[in-house]
Amino acid sequence: MVPSTVVNSTFLTTSEVCEGDNLKDDTGLLTTLNQCRSRRGGFVTRSVLSTAPIDGLSQLNKGWVGFGNVISYASSATLQLLTQSVTVVEGLITGGQMSTTSHMGLAAGSTLLDGLKKANLIGARSWGLNSGSQSVLFPRDGSLVLGGYDQASLAGPLFEYNVAIPDLLNNRYCPLQITITQLTLEIKTPNSSASQPIITNSNKLPVCVEPYDNLFRMPEPILDQVQAFFKQHTSHLEDPVLPAAYSNKILNLEPGIVYPSSAGQFNATLRFTINNGLTVDIPSYEFQRPLRGLDANGSVVLDPDYNELQIYGSPAPEDGPVVGKAFLSQLYLFV
Repeated sequence: MVPSTVVNSTFLTTSEVCEGDNLKDDTGLLTTLNQCRSRRGGFVTRSVLSTAPIDGLSQLNKGWVGFGNVISYASSATLQLLTQSVTVVEGLITGGQMSTTSHMGLAAGSTLLDGLKKANLIGARSWGLNSGSQSVLFPRDGSLVLGGYDQASLAGPLFEYNVAIPDLLNNRYCPLQITITQLTLEIKTPNSSASQPIITNSNKLPVCVEPYDNLFRMPEPILDQVQAFFKQHTSHLEDPVLPAAYSNKILNLEPGIVYPSSAGQFNATLRFTINNGLTVDIPSYEFQRPLRGLDANGSVVLDPDYNELQIYGSPAPEDGPVVGKAFLSQLYLFV
């Protein structure tokens, strides 16, 4: 289960998403049951759960239905904490490819936070997230605090932003919005270094901060720029490698920009400057890593034949650019 700012309810993945045609992705690639289960982070069995009415769930989760998802089933779930319990209605995901794993709904009207606050189990409807790091070289565990933040995870200055009202960024529901005023690729080679501008003050880019997304989601013009600079500084002059090229070895249904490791390392840091002066560097070990996926048994493995830049290879859906876990690996998020 992963925190999500798009939904107010928690949505649990059911076993039905790993049955029949759901084992095929939108491009026709077939997954094994173990790959599907692992990709989703496990699932629940709908037939053994209590049922709950779905009335109001669509209105409460406009970000969910806005992506074309249909809420057909729900369940009442009781969270037991010491001597108290909190019961909330959770949506059930029974099909489709739009959800990698279950969602913990932490949007502005979060039913989980509301239930905990009403039971006096938390002092405020807030949360703090240390996303950790998915780097291969320097992995790091993360943490989530409901009702506050982790003092031990704080370092450096505090930068404040207002929650967006209305919470739409173009066509995407997005309560946590920031504006990128500058974005550069800081590229180093054995013989030289270069700073390549991608976003400047003349073309500022509002983006969503969304911990549910692993990688960056960018508009097509920015993807084109990154790939052009990549080709200038490596020996790979072709388009990114598609999943069909490695699907016989590992499953990675939503990859970043993938290229053969024989093309050499793209030793680049992404440097973001945000609208109130915050500067965030995504070091090369976070921005690029060996291609990670699932083998036929559902185990996480690396494919040394390919590297992956941590930017989704397809343009941002709903015209809503996103900075996800790769960005948050360098920050602590408190909402």
